[in-house]
Amino acid sequence: MSQLLDRLKKISQSLLAQNSKLDEEVEATAIDLRLHARYRLNDDEATFKIKGTNSEWRINNISYSGLAGSITDPAYGPLIIEPHFEGTLTFLDQEQTCQLTRIRTFKKDDRVVFFGAEFQHIGPEMLVFLRGFLEPWRWGQTLVLVPPEFRADRYKGDSWFCFRGDGPTDLIYHHLPGREGQEVLSTVLLTFLINGRYGELRWKDAILTTSMASDAESKTFQVGATMETLPMLDTNLLRTGLCILSAMEPSHRKVLKPLIHEVRRLLDLSAAG
Repeated sequence: MSQLLDRLKKISQSLLAQNSKLDEEVEATAIDLRLHARYRLNDDEATFKIKGTNSEWRINNISYSGLAGSITDPAYGPLIIEPHFEGTLTFLDQEQTCQLTRIRTFKKDDRVVFFGAEFQHIGPEMLVFLRGFLEPWRWGQTLVLVPPEFRADRYKGDSWFCFRGDGPTDLIYHHLPGREGQEVLSTVLLTFLINGRYGELRWKDAILTTSMASDAESKTFQVGATMETLPMLDTNLLRTGLCILSAMEPSHRKVLKPLIHEVRRLLDLSAAG
């Protein structure tokens, strides 16, 4: 009888362990079944401040439906977030007030707290705001390297890199070996469609310019074509270009760091990148 009870006990414990594992798998699957694609951010592109507090949360990933963030000093902000709350989302140099519903909070340790929340889209303002950043971020994630045989002759050298992505978006950059093994970023051409016209960020020998194609040129535009250089740097082009570059893989962001740092400086952001 004792052996039978021990056997039943072991079977019961095994079933409980399997159920626990199944619950974890279901929860993990539910987290990944999101309606909108979620974009992982790199540095401090976006922060969120809850209304009525001084706590500034770093946003780790974001979508049209929600965001997830963290704070590394719990003493500076609330560990318990109300079920429904209001605050200000800052993305690069732009701000937008919004209302959210808390999904969960998780305390990793004594210094790091995570939270996840859903946007409450009462009007179109937040969606319009997000689209200005998330759409070019998506373009940057779709950039793929163009094989040399499909490039113009002047871009076929080993030191040239050419990319094409959604938008359509085109990126060409040229870098050369420098002193002490440091690579020199000599040329960058980043071209993308914005408000029905092609815009461009051009980096040549550490000098940055922004350009726009005319309406007529936009219909038959070819990468590398001459566009009208604007007398002053266009912040919309800078902002969109920074989103595209920031979404690229780390190896390419490292090479493009001089340009990324300059755009961040011009937008009055920190030099992280």
